[in-house]
Amino acid sequence: SPDSKYIASNSGGGTNNSVQVWEAMTGKTIFSSHDASYWSRALAWSPDGKYLAVGFWREVQLWNVRKRLKTTTYRGHNNWIRALSWSPDGKHIASACEDKMVQVWDVTKERPLVTHRGHSEWVGSVVWSPDSKRIASASKDNVIYVWDATTGAVLLTKRGSGASVQALL
Repeated sequence: SPDSKYIASNSGGGTNNSVQVWEAMTGKTIFSSHDASYWSRALAWSPDGKYLAVGFWREVQLWNVRKRLKTTTYRGHNNWIRALSWSPDGKHIASACEDKMVQVWDVTKERPLVTHRGHSEWVGSVVWSPDSKRIASASKDNVIYVWDATTGAVLLTKRGSGASVQALL
């Protein structure tokens, strides 16, 4: 977590699927979710460390870690969520998915505000600019897009140097 108090982990792929939040100093689990039907592939802390976004099959869950409860579920994707990223101002979450889309969510609403559909393969990485105005997304299609987070307009397109772009920072 941004305050260095907690660590979040996800595991699964079999029958023992879980997301856990635990104290960094003691290892004590403070929040846990176990579900044999699906597992998480993406986690992201809010900038203030109060919330954890968890990406599952077709949905993003928002958990209030301090209160130890799930507060919101965002639905709008059609496959596995591969990556999540909070805007630095803490107002939005970007979710990258195997359905070839990136969606931007206002944390107070349960519907996507902007959907980027430029990629031709699953999207595995998404990051925000420091001013929370732009997003970069990378995909198995070997393309990086930089786009406006409020309109979805593409500002820059860059082809990677390999077979696919795996990560952005």
